[in-house]
Amino acid sequence: MGGPEHALERRPMQLKGRQLGTQMFQMCSPDEAFRVTTLSQHLNAQRMSLQKLLHLSDLKAMHWINLNRHQIEFSTLQR
Repeated sequence: MGGPEHALERRPMQLKGRQLGTQMFQMCSPDEAFRVTTLSQHLNAQRMSLQKLLHLSDLKAMHWINLNRHQIEFSTLQR
């Protein structure tokens, strides 16, 4: 049902049509990935970094789950 062979996927990364390489993503659907972090500060910098990563990929969205001590935050970043 699960496991790395179903959840991990190497996706192409491009900038203006130029191939940059590939990046491994944790997938939750064919065109959506997720990231789990444990940040208590610099959340905006992390959001900007994930947004840049998303725009270089062919993904439609990335779901960001941040486990911040006693607070859990869910965000969906879209292209």
